[in-house]
Amino acid sequence: MAIAALVVVAGVGQFGGLGSATSRLPFAAGVDHLLPAAFGKIHPRWGTPHVSILTLGAVASFLLIVIQLGDTMRVAYQELVSLMVIAGFLPYIYIFGSAWKAQRRLSAICGWGVTGLALVCSVAPTADVHNVWLFEGKLALGTVATVGSGWVLYRLRKT
Repeated sequence: MAIAALVVVAGVGQFGGLGSATSRLPFAAGVDHLLPAAFGKIHPRWGTPHVSILTLGAVASFLLIVIQLGDTMRVAYQELVSLMVIAGFLPYIYIFGSAWKAQRRLSAICGWGVTGLALVCSVAPTADVHNVWLFEGKLALGTVATVGSGWVLYRLRKT
């Protein structure tokens, strides 16, 4: 019983830490004028970036509902982890491209190899996935949405 209580307390702490850490990113971008100014506002009473927290909550809730549609909880979790791996490793393609341009060919090839392996492993469905097309479609749409939202923010900032 004590271990179960500690696991619950640890989960609540992780959730709070993750929520507060990720809500600070849009806040910092709002302060730096990379996002609309509302993201950089602090709540007068609580001293928190309330717009960032509410936006994060709305986007996360929407994504959790969409990712769950048509799949089991286990498959939805695998889709979320795969999308995090894809979003985390895509920038490495460009990073190792700069190593190639800097005449560090072996480093670039090794880096691209590891990046490619991570991306291939993240899109490979496990035995729990019964509808491969739905799984791959969600990954494709999630990747396009991630890259597209970054591109839109870049274009808005550039103008």
